[in-house]
Order: sequence, then structure tokens, then C-alpha cells
Amino acid sequence: MNTLERPDTFRKVHKALRKTLFDTTYLAGRTDFTIDHELEALKTQVNELVHFLHMHAHKEETYSFPLIEAKCPGASAHDQAEHEKIDQLIADLEHRLATTQASPLAVRPGLGYDFYLALNRFVSVYLMHMDEEETDTTAQTYALCTDEEIQGVTQKIIASMSPADAGLSYRYMIPALHSGERTAFFKEVQATAPPFVLQNLLSVASTTLSAHEFQQLETAVVRRVETRNF
Repeated sequence: MNTLERPDTFRKVHKALRKTLFDTTYLAGRTDFTIDHELEALKTQVNELVHFLHMHAHKEETYSFPLIEAKCPGASAHDQAEHEKIDQLIADLEHRLATTQASPLAVRPGLGYDFYLALNRFVSVYLMHMDEEETDTTAQTYALCTDEEIQGVTQKIIASMSPADAGLSYRYMIPALHSGERTAFFKEVQATAPPFVLQNLLSVASTTLSAHEFQQLETAVVRRVETRNF
């Protein structure tokens, strides 16, 4: 069966995570590690990436993995082990960046380049991790769980997010979706959530999409909001 025909707890958030990963590696590549304000901007971006990665892993471990574990004990063991390995790699990245920032200017370029290479190695590992979840874990979940159970996990994850974490997720997710996905997501919100939720998401969209993309979205959901000057 085409996986697009069934609910998916990974698709949208993984697109958001890919954007965060690629934005971070792009910024790292153009950072002059001898300029304090550029290094501080990179640190802020890395901290945001790390928070997003930890938040996502926590949601999976709290809601997604228990669902398949209840059906088949041990089913999430591989993904759990991957999370532990990823945590170690994240800690290494944080240590490298902190060391670079605390070092004399003369050695920062070399340390910064080492950090950049380590970051790209991490991204390659994390991309493979997401691919396994999108293929193997998804197939396993479909074999074990009903659509209603999968949708229930998604609803629990959304309900458990703080406003700040939701804002972070949507700031990366909205521009990472293609126009059809984006419109469908907003129409679902429009149909199921209080009006202020749609208003807040449109506000995020107004700052993360191009003027043309935002106008298309706003027209598609038939909702006029004065959140952007065209």
C-alpha cells in the first residue's frame, strides 16, 4: 500500500527536521569563527536544532514507541538504541562548539572547521535514522496498528507540546511542506481547531513563506488576516 494513503507520524515533522539540519549546516559553513557575533549566531542556531531533536525524540519515546511495544515487545529496540547513539553525537557537537567558542582566536578557524565536518557527519547519520523510521518503523507500525491508533498518537503529541515548542516546530515545518501538504494541513486546522489556532499558524506562515506562497495559502483556506503587508 502507498504509505500516503495512511496516517503518518513522521512525514511532516521529519521535513521540518531536515530543514533545521540543513539550515544549521548552511550557517556553519558560512560562519567566520573568529568573529564573535557570527559564532554566537551559530551557537543560537545549534541550540535550537538540539532542542528540536531532543523534543522530537522525547515525543517518539513517550507516545510512538509505547504503541508498537504494546503490540510487539521489543519492536522499538532498534530505534531506542539509535536515539542513544544520536544523543552521544549531539553531546559531542555541543562540546566541540563550546570548546571553539572558548578558544583563542588563532585556533578557532581550525576548531571551527572540525566542528563543521563533525556536524555534517552527524547530519548524515540523522538522515539515515529518519529514513529507517520512514520505511522500516512505518511499515512495522502499519502492520501492528490501526489508523485510529496512529492518529491518536499524533493527537497526543500535538496536545503535549508547549506553545514555545509548537511555535518552533511550525516555524520549520510550514515552509518545508509543499503547497498541497501545507494547504491540507491548514484546512484541517481550520476545520478542527479553535479560530485562534489558525490565526497563530497563519502568523507563523506570514513570516516563513514568500509573499506569493502566503497569499496562495491564505486564499486557499478562505481566511483573510492582516498579518502581512504585500
